[in-house]
Amino acid sequence: MHIVLLHTFRAEWLPPEVERLTRWGASTASLFYILSGFILTYAYAVRGGGMRIPAREFWRRRLARLYPAALVGHLVALPLVWSTYGPVERWARAALSTAGLQAFWPPFANSFNSPAWALSFLALGYLLLPGVLRRTAAWGPGRLVLALAGLWVAMLVPATVYAVVQPGDPFWRAALFTFPLVRLPEFLFGVVLARLFCAGEWPRLPGWAAPAAVGLLGVLLVLAPAALFPLNHNGLFAPVHALLVWALAAGGDSWMRRLLVAGPSRRLGEASLGIYLLHVPVYAWMTRLGGDVAAWSLGPSAAFYAAYLALVLVLSLGLERVLDRLDVSRRARVA
Repeated sequence: MHIVLLHTFRAEWLPPEVERLTRWGASTASLFYILSGFILTYAYAVRGGGMRIPAREFWRRRLARLYPAALVGHLVALPLVWSTYGPVERWARAALSTAGLQAFWPPFANSFNSPAWALSFLALGYLLLPGVLRRTAAWGPGRLVLALAGLWVAMLVPATVYAVVQPGDPFWRAALFTFPLVRLPEFLFGVVLARLFCAGEWPRLPGWAAPAAVGLLGVLLVLAPAALFPLNHNGLFAPVHALLVWALAAGGDSWMRRLLVAGPSRRLGEASLGIYLLHVPVYAWMTRLGGDVAAWSLGPSAAFYAAYLALVLVLSLGLERVLDRLDVSRRARVA
């Protein structure tokens, strides 16, 4: 939802500190990528070994989740943007986007459905995950902590160079924000964090640790100067994200933990990929057909924005249901 608000929500009538929180949604994208690496490692890694299932089956499962959802998002956006591309360019964009490779050429990263650039990066992370798990199987806690520190530095170096040099060319901005090799340390950070979590018997954190991590993150986002935007976008707050993930995984009972394991929250979690991939094209269609969603206030536009959020949610839950049924049917046929 933070990423959705970043792309679609404008509310100048809010206090500046609150309004600023919606503009830092890019930071939550880093949390999304770290969490992805953490969860997949926790679910599939064998302690002291590789993966619970063959790598080929893991890749098939990831492809079955990623590719159809990404294709649906592109098809929804296609009628809106096809005519804006040149005669040759549109087919090149279509070919790369269909293959999930658009982010490897930064000017094409935001082709058709712009959030889908992340699929290029996530697919690379999924491709590398079996090998990374084998490589880190024997690492102890000390080496894993050093790896986390090294990966955090790897996130910040390109962003720091960009912030200092400040190149005016949009190519370099797109490369910093979307090029898969630049963003890969965020996914690997989550992988190593999960390895560390599973490497020993750690003391349980108090129930207030996770809400405190959220509060700390909110304070940092409000106080962060605009000059730090490139770093914030690319993992500046990764240690706080790690604290939040760890606190939820190892924390005691709390209202936040109970909320996240409740049935509705689990359904939302399952639909999160659909929400991420559909929120921009649905926004574009609604603004094209029904008005200005962005510049909404406490008047009728608020109801319009609520309808937009409800539509995104319904479509995302429906997409998740369809993809889940297709995947189950495929597994049944293979069996």
